[in-house]
Amino acid sequence: EPGNAKNEATEEAEQATPQEIEPIETASIDTRNSEQSDAYVPPPKPETQQTAVPIEEPQAAKPDIQYTPVTGMRADLSLPDPVKKIESAALGGNPEAQHDLAAIYTAGHAGVKQDYGRAAFWFQKAADGGVANAAYNLGVLNHQGLGVTANLETALNWYERASSLGHPEAGYNLGIAYIEGIGVPYDAKKAAAYFKNAAQSGIMEAAYNLGLIYENGLLGKSEPDKALAWYKIAADQGSPEAKEALEQLAASLGIKLEDVNRLAE
Repeated sequence: EPGNAKNEATEEAEQATPQEIEPIETASIDTRNSEQSDAYVPPPKPETQQTAVPIEEPQAAKPDIQYTPVTGMRADLSLPDPVKKIESAALGGNPEAQHDLAAIYTAGHAGVKQDYGRAAFWFQKAADGGVANAAYNLGVLNHQGLGVTANLETALNWYERASSLGHPEAGYNLGIAYIEGIGVPYDAKKAAAYFKNAAQSGIMEAAYNLGLIYENGLLGKSEPDKALAWYKIAADQGSPEAKEALEQLAASLGIKLEDVNRLAE
């Protein structure tokens, strides 16, 4: 995350600058009628990817950190002064600043013209510097063909990188890819592993999808107790599909809903 230090120049851009691209619209698997479902939801249109939240000027580098100045990208002379300070840090090699500059170009706010090409460049620099959200956003750009040629294989590779750095939405997208066989061979075990990690990080749809996997025996046999537990987690987070699935499965097993709490423990 960017540092907390603010100045008046940074505050001028705060209200119109996004921190990150929103996750690809979450989709839920539906394996009730077949091994692989048609429930995958394509990415939403670009305009739904932007959420305006404050952005702060990157924290100054610690004395023991030596950043490598960026080559291959000239300064953008059209940037307003508040953003030029972020660009200066980005050109100096600060990964957090590179991420934030890419986010600014993605939104095209704060007096900055939308430029997905520059966004992709700076997200890649930030991802190379270990910023998980930058790697995830590169996956989104490659998935949708924004600023780069659409390439599902490349998108999945970036999701893999982001997931390895602990990004839950990236792991969720990989779970969808494996359970649907999109860009990779169908693999319910890998899907379940990705969904579990995402669910443990609060991704509601991932918990619901785990319930479906366990209820339908996609890992070898039906495990209704585990299905109930994951349905309950998703239902408690507000998933209407999980709530309905929980009620239906509990009724079919002759279990009262109040007894599900014990099974979920």
